[in-house]
Amino acid sequence: MFIEAAAQSSSAFNIEDQAKIGFLAIAKNIKLLEKLKDKIYILRLKKEAEINQYKQFSFEAYSQSNNIKVVSGSFTLVIKK
Repeated sequence: MFIEAAAQSSSAFNIEDQAKIGFLAIAKNIKLLEKLKDKIYILRLKKEAEINQYKQFSFEAYSQSNNIKVVSGSFTLVIKK
């Protein structure tokens, strides 16, 4: 659930006017740090690298109610040309 939300949020990094199709290629180092209790979480996303059509991101999810980090990880997207 968090990986999908982070991957969809990565579209905010698209600086081009044209929409593109992307595929989640790799998810790694995904860690559940706390038991999930809330229904609403805040995602923090950082673009780590971009080489041609490959984009790598790291993400963290925080509980909205108490601002505790509950999930962390990284993923790579492949953008269709």
